[in-house]
Amino acid sequence: MQVEIVFLCTLISVTISVATFYIARRQEAKSQSKEDTERIVRIEEKLDSTLQSIEQMQLDDKDFSKGLQKLENRVTIVEQTLKQIKKEE
Repeated sequence: MQVEIVFLCTLISVTISVATFYIARRQEAKSQSKEDTERIVRIEEKLDSTLQSIEQMQLDDKDFSKGLQKLENRVTIVEQTLKQIKKEE
């Protein structure tokens, strides 16, 4: 009779231990999944910010190129005017 009680207590203890282990493992997996999701969201935010910065730089570069083109046209006009003035002299 005492052997059966000891065996029953041992069996209950092992069952509780195994159940606790699996519950802790599930909670850890959920926690890890949540951390991974938060990390991915932060990375996506940084990528979006970087993309916006790159797009702004591209727009600035286009504006700069347009400005240079206008200056080039003005310099060409000035050069042509100077050539005409030299021919007239």
